[in-house]
Amino acid sequence: MKKILFILFTLNTFILADESTNLILHEIKVLREDMNKQVNALREDMNKQVNTLRGDMNKRFEQVDKRIDNMNTILLVVMALIFASPFIAIYLRDRREESDKKQFDKLRGVIIALKEMAEDNEKLARSLKYSNI
Repeated sequence: MKKILFILFTLNTFILADESTNLILHEIKVLREDMNKQVNALREDMNKQVNTLRGDMNKRFEQVDKRIDNMNTILLVVMALIFASPFIAIYLRDRREESDKKQFDKLRGVIIALKEMAEDNEKLARSLKYSNI
């Protein structure tokens, strides 16, 4: 009988141990699932934050690209003006010289007409001689 009681006691202990082990394993499983959920939620939050930061960085880089493009445009305009300025100066000088030449030709015509008139008018001849014309 002692043997039977001992066997029953040990069986009962194993059964209780098995139930408590199952209970502990179940608790561990539940805790693990909760931890996995929390870790996944944290990962999702971190991914959202990283994506937001990436979007902000992309916007900043686009702004820098636009500024660099604007600066390149301004630089190209300034360089074009620098390289074109001698040609513009030559063009304006030639245009001015043409205008001066036309004015000089008109003035020459006036002087010739005055010299012809000075042949008949002595007062005009003296004035032209006094002016060294």
